[in-house]
Amino acid sequence: MKSPFFFILLSLITGCTPSTLKLESLLRLAPPEDISVQCKPDSCQISWKASIQENEKEFAGYKVYISNTSLLFASPGQLPTPITVGKDKKVVSFEKPVKTVFIHVRSYSTKNKLSLPSLPEIKAMNQPYKKSLVF
Repeated sequence: MKSPFFFILLSLITGCTPSTLKLESLLRLAPPEDISVQCKPDSCQISWKASIQENEKEFAGYKVYISNTSLLFASPGQLPTPITVGKDKKVVSFEKPVKTVFIHVRSYSTKNKLSLPSLPEIKAMNQPYKKSLVF
């Protein structure tokens, strides 16, 4: 008799579950690249390079997520309210955090589909001009 894991794996491969559709939409949209954060005494600035799909018709822009906890394993429903910008913008400024914050940027489409998060996740601390990476 096969283990339950085998049947779960088989259903994911053959596309028999609704969660496969969510995974497929995440994989179709590429996230932006080379995320960086620069902090000054009062504010921080996040910048990135464009997604490789930015010129496609359905590409809408970017969503920047900032949280007090890591967002690496957060599902789309668990993400905080993002800073949303159009595809022509590659820089976002925000008030310098009192505590450490975790940042990632995702691409989104005109159909409101999200990409996977930009990697690695950025960890911004309350120190000027400090950038730290979380793996």
